[in-house]
Formats: sequence, structure tokens, C-alpha cells
Amino acid sequence: MPDTYDLISGTAVNPPIPAKVDEPFCVLVCKNAGQTPAYNVRVYAQLSVIEPKNESTLIVPPLQAGMYSVLGPNVGMRSPRSLNRNLTAGEIADIRTGMKAIYLFGRIEYRDAFKKNRFTTFRMMYSGVWPLTAPAGLNFALQGNEAD
Repeated sequence: MPDTYDLISGTAVNPPIPAKVDEPFCVLVCKNAGQTPAYNVRVYAQLSVIEPKNESTLIVPPLQAGMYSVLGPNVGMRSPRSLNRNLTAGEIADIRTGMKAIYLFGRIEYRDAFKKNRFTTFRMMYSGVWPLTAPAGLNFALQGNEAD
């Protein structure tokens, strides 16, 4: 699973970024907590704003071959993500009431030292106070969290 995944907005960074006050950001840190290297590590992660009843629509596309990483034991990899836009006034009101949530979802794939392909899917969510003045923790969603 991801090691850390705090949600922030433009007001929660130092120095604050006024133009991004309502843009959700997340720095996902994937860490190899094992005792052997993880090979061919690929990460897909995306932020989305939807109603919780529709969270099953957050589907990770197949990961394409390309850039891979190797993570040694106890080594982490930072993967910043943003919504790439400010939230609308309606979305902010819905996030505050829980009618909508900000979701971070994705997949981590790697090959272990025994040449077995492994994966982890994750889906985490946040609703509540917005804009954020400090990093906010995400909660695991009811679905979309699996690993082999």
C-alpha cells in the first residue's frame, strides 16, 4: 500500500499559492517495506471528485510498459498528483457536506525478488473542511483496495 498520501491545497503549502487555493494536491509515497528489492515498479495515481455512491466508477487503466523504478528495501518513491484545476463552488459545498469526496485512486505494480509479479490497488477519499490549511489525512474507501 502507499506509505503516505496526505491531501493538501494551495493554502497548505509553504509559501501559500493563492491561485491554487482550491486545487487539491496529494504527494503519494510508495515504499518498499520488504527485505528484498522491488523491480519494475510502476505507479498510476489520479485524483477525482465524485459522489461516494459512484466510487466504483474509478477504474485504473492497464499500466503501460515504459519507465520503471527499482526500490531497494525500505526505500520510498514520491509521486505527486493534483486535480489540475480548482474545485468549483458547488464541489466545495458538496465536499464540506459529504455529498462528494476527493478521491485518490490507483495501482502499484512490481516484480519481487522471486520474479513474481505483484500489485496493489488503492482508493482513498476525503470530505470535510475546505480549503485546507494543513495536510489532511485520507480514509480508505469501502472498495478498491486489494493486493496480491
